[in-house]
Amino acid sequence: MKKLLIPSFASMLLLAACQAPPAPTVQTPSASPQTVSQGTTKMSLTINEPQAPTPTQETTTSLTIDGTQETSSAPETPSAGRMMKPEGDFHYDDAKSDYLGTLYLQGTVKVVEMSEGFCEENCKKFNYAFLNFDNEYDAGNADLGKFMEMNAGNSFAGGNAIGLGCVEEHGIRRMAFENGDMKEFTIGQTDSESILGATGDTKVLLKLTRPDTVPGMGAPDCYTHFTGIELVKFADNV
Repeated sequence: MKKLLIPSFASMLLLAACQAPPAPTVQTPSASPQTVSQGTTKMSLTINEPQAPTPTQETTTSLTIDGTQETSSAPETPSAGRMMKPEGDFHYDDAKSDYLGTLYLQGTVKVVEMSEGFCEENCKKFNYAFLNFDNEYDAGNADLGKFMEMNAGNSFAGGNAIGLGCVEEHGIRRMAFENGDMKEFTIGQTDSESILGATGDTKVLLKLTRPDTVPGMGAPDCYTHFTGIELVKFADNV
């Protein structure tokens, strides 16, 4: 009878160690930026996670292609001191048979000496301001052209000149119709100084409003065709 040889436990462990393949080595990448050295040259690579804009930031999209950055942002909002170009609605009202609405006109101001109305001898003199408007803003309004043509030869409008009122110590005073009645209005002293300073290359931008029909009658001194006269912007180049 043959003898059965049973290897010892120690010899079995030695045999398994010789036959088993070596265990793979697993390297865990470091979370911090890595530096690769090659001779005396060192190169660093850092990757930062993009951050979402905070609620108070303006949303901006940036795209980098081949080193060229393009930025797209929300439409610009006019800042303080800047203004979108205004446009009036001056027109001929068929129902009221008159020219009504708002005009934005830019130009220079000229003060002329005038005599009181309905006077033939020893007439009182007064200074009256006219806006000589240029070709900007509502100057091209076809109905404005017709209105000025209709008033050609009038003491308070004609050509490209629109009367603003009498120049007095405390401001520019005018007489105009409002709600069917003739009333007196005065532009404040500060705005009046700005308006009267519009000479030469310095221009003024005014908002003129004619809300009511005007009955046919003799115009008093300091009369204007526009009830509302408002300084919109004053600058060397409006």
